[in-house]
Amino acid sequence: MESFSMKSFSSHSLRFQLTVLVLLAVIPGLLAISWLTSSMATAWMRQSAKQNREIRAQELVQQLATYSSKTEDILSNIAQVKDMVSMNPERQEPILRFLVATYGLTWAQTFDRQGKEVSSTWEKTGENVANRSWFQQAIAGSTSMEAFISQAYNQPVLCSTVPIWGQMEASAAQNYANGVLRSCINLVTLSSQLRSLRWGKTGYAMLLDRQGYILVHPDVTLLSQPQFMSWENHPDIQPTLTSPGQHFERQDRDGNYWLGYSLPLGNGLILLLQEQTRELRQPEEQFWQISVYLTLGTLLVIGAAVWFIATSFTRPITDLIVVSTTLCTGELKQRIQVNREDEIGILVDSFNRMADQLQKGFRQLAQANQTLEDKVTRRTRELEAANKALYAANTTLTFELEKGRQIQRNFLPKRDEAKPLVILNPPNWEVLAWFKPARQVAGDFYDAFELEEDYIGLVIADICDKGVGAALFMPLIQSLIRIFSGQTSLDGLVLTGKFTVGDAIPSTEHHNFYTADRINALKAVELTNHYLAKNHGNLGMFATLFFGILDRKTGNLVYINAGHLPLFILKSRGGVKESLPPTGPAVGIQMGADYKSHQVTLDPGDLLLGYTDGITDARSPQGKSFSLESLLSILEQPATSATVLLERIIHRIDSHRNQTDQFDDMTLLVVRRSVLPAPSENQEPSVASVSPH
Repeated sequence: MESFSMKSFSSHSLRFQLTVLVLLAVIPGLLAISWLTSSMATAWMRQSAKQNREIRAQELVQQLATYSSKTEDILSNIAQVKDMVSMNPERQEPILRFLVATYGLTWAQTFDRQGKEVSSTWEKTGENVANRSWFQQAIAGSTSMEAFISQAYNQPVLCSTVPIWGQMEASAAQNYANGVLRSCINLVTLSSQLRSLRWGKTGYAMLLDRQGYILVHPDVTLLSQPQFMSWENHPDIQPTLTSPGQHFERQDRDGNYWLGYSLPLGNGLILLLQEQTRELRQPEEQFWQISVYLTLGTLLVIGAAVWFIATSFTRPITDLIVVSTTLCTGELKQRIQVNREDEIGILVDSFNRMADQLQKGFRQLAQANQTLEDKVTRRTRELEAANKALYAANTTLTFELEKGRQIQRNFLPKRDEAKPLVILNPPNWEVLAWFKPARQVAGDFYDAFELEEDYIGLVIADICDKGVGAALFMPLIQSLIRIFSGQTSLDGLVLTGKFTVGDAIPSTEHHNFYTADRINALKAVELTNHYLAKNHGNLGMFATLFFGILDRKTGNLVYINAGHLPLFILKSRGGVKESLPPTGPAVGIQMGADYKSHQVTLDPGDLLLGYTDGITDARSPQGKSFSLESLLSILEQPATSATVLLERIIHRIDSHRNQTDQFDDMTLLVVRRSVLPAPSENQEPSVASVSPH
């Protein structure tokens, strides 16, 4: 074991590799933490600087508001003095001089209602101020304050204006001002009174007007130097004058970067606060240096700790590698001898117990493998036998279903192989049908059979279900319709000669077209419903059904629609001529249901179309139904024969489905009265080669 360690492993290289690996794993995390901490600190410092500028701006705004409110209160009180209300210059001027001297104002003056100057502490100019906005506001009863560059002083001033009421409260109630009192203060004086104009080493605040003229500045010498009066031509300051109320960063002409905040005031002034970026970056750079030193120190400590730990467990790990290599060869008897109680000792003890369990497990695995092979063999034989039985049952079921399908097809009208769509071929008439079941057996069916004389029975029906249940009911209902349309009695109920025309079809107004025998044939629907409801009502099976008796000489059709979809009579030139809606409920639901019969006439060239809901519900690959609207659009086109119409509908449905799985039976019945006389026996009409099923 020791020779293996000396030849194949080096404790020094393992320690070095482990140390480098841990450092490589730790360095990205430490750098990320350092960068994240520094970034957060920088963001916090910048955010704190922003908040500091905003707080100082609010403090300055509060000081200006306090000064403005105090000044307006003083002026309002002075304006109520009797000597001021008199508008006498000799009585007003002493009060104005007292006002200027007491409150450190630059000048004060009064104007009458016409805007003419009455008295002033400054040299009277005789200017009429009636058009000035501040004068108009004061005459209207409002106070105002504005800042501007005085042309007389060539310095910025802040002026306040209040109304002089004519008769105290009574005049005030009448909104009548006798004159205007206006006072102005040099903003250089105001700058020395405002606090918080400077902070830190470079931070300061100033007040500008909308044109960019500096009105208040901590360095009052700038206010007396015209070359520093306006910043409106400075491209880095211009955005703050046009879009105030935001933080900004700019570079001055000396290359210094500034962070600033502009705040608009309600009197047309802009408060601007700024400080140099370098003042904020100094603590950021100091924090970065501290982060770098802490990162390097942490790496040194981690490297030394990893080196020491690697040295302590290198030798036992080498022994573990040697023994584990021996175990891989299949030799499970070798163990490690280590007298340690730390984690390495626990690891070695666990390794030895693992080797014991492996040795025991291999023996048990060999035994279990043999048992499993025996079970797999036995179960394989059982599955083969079950599979054979299932295959035999499936074959039998398929055979029976196929036999059922053939029997069910035999119930439908017989067809000529040369004319697969034609189910009946009387003179001057075309009777065609198309049927496609969704499964091997179906619930849809159609029928056409000849009655006595020149009458034809027409049937199209849809059983409520699909599959075997519906397939069993299909021949039952078809047989009942055929039998009852010519049967003489049912359960003692005598038909022949006992029913009048009115009893049979109470809603038909043209009874003279039919004999009582033909009308009694329609009783087949009522008798079928009676039989199904009485004998099979508990199964919940029912069918929608259309049964009509056609006089092939006259084209008259008397029918009962038992809950089936409306049939359509089509004009020879295209379009729906008439719809044949239900005249009673589906058969098999309720005994004694009332079925009304109606009568229509098919003129030469007219077609009768019947269908089941599998036509309109046919799905496309996208799940869209074929719909009644699509069917009606086909019926708008002229059809020269029943075959043309049937093939057209079949083609459209196949194109819509595009080989999508069919989920419902589809049935079409088309009857057409020919325009020309019936063809001779040697002449046969052209019939399409479409398969009816």
